[in-house]
Amino acid sequence: MRIATKANVRTTQAAKTSLAKALQVSFTGGSVMGLGVAGLAVLGLGALFIILKAIFVPADASVNGPEMLKTIEILTGFSLGAESIALFARVGAVSIPRRPMWAPTS
Repeated sequence: MRIATKANVRTTQAAKTSLAKALQVSFTGGSVMGLGVAGLAVLGLGALFIILKAIFVPADASVNGPEMLKTIEILTGFSLGAESIALFARVGAVSIPRRPMWAPTS
């Protein structure tokens, strides 16, 4: 989040001079954050795959065997759940008001 905030500050400062410079800075900052998030996701899924493979797949099992299929299904379910949580957390943060509508505004 610190990197994203710094990129937003740089974009704002660049926008004071020209729109083209602001777009260049914002695309650079966005690509760095996007690659960072994707890289961490791949690293996490790779580590989880190694752990699940060590738990569920015996050493002499086939790559196309039912044990490997179970491992891939668990990994796919985990990925879908993580994606859903991230999506709904982002949508929920925008749509949920900070205070109840019936609360006094004092």
